[in-house]
Amino acid sequence: MMPSFGIREFQLHMLATMPPSPRRDEALTELEAGEDDAKQALVAAREAGLFQAGHRVTVEAAMLGDPLYEFHPPETAGFEGSRALAFHLPVFRGFDFVLNVTPHGIVWGQGLARSRDTPVPEIRSLDDLQPWRFVRDEVASAMREPTVVDGFSFSESLSGFVASDEVVARFDFDLLQAAGPA
Repeated sequence: MMPSFGIREFQLHMLATMPPSPRRDEALTELEAGEDDAKQALVAAREAGLFQAGHRVTVEAAMLGDPLYEFHPPETAGFEGSRALAFHLPVFRGFDFVLNVTPHGIVWGQGLARSRDTPVPEIRSLDDLQPWRFVRDEVASAMREPTVVDGFSFSESLSGFVASDEVVARFDFDLLQAAGPA
């Protein structure tokens, strides 16, 4: 692992996987970085083992430091007794980065979640589904008949109805990236 791989680089590797958007561009500017920096952080993240299935939580802990708080995620078959660790990543305002970790220290899930002190905006129509405003669980809860239409690695798309509109919403690290008519 690169000794300089810290919170800034961790955020850059996440941004490198996300589609171009004004908010993503703002985040890169906040980090005083460009596309090349994000791509280099993505390569360094792979080399550090972040994309290796079944890696230990110590990989992220070395980059992110101590978690803000810890809690027990909903029980998931095969992952009983797990804990969730929440970290603050400054460019993702209003959200915390959460790692689900087995009792043996293996990471089995990760993504952004609403910060405990941040209220959830209402979702009444497609127009409310703005990028970087919601996480996956919030959108799924507002949808009738949510269905996963595409999912891989850190990305997922859901289809469902919001009010009378059939909607497809795309997420990276559980953060809404785009939504539109199905």
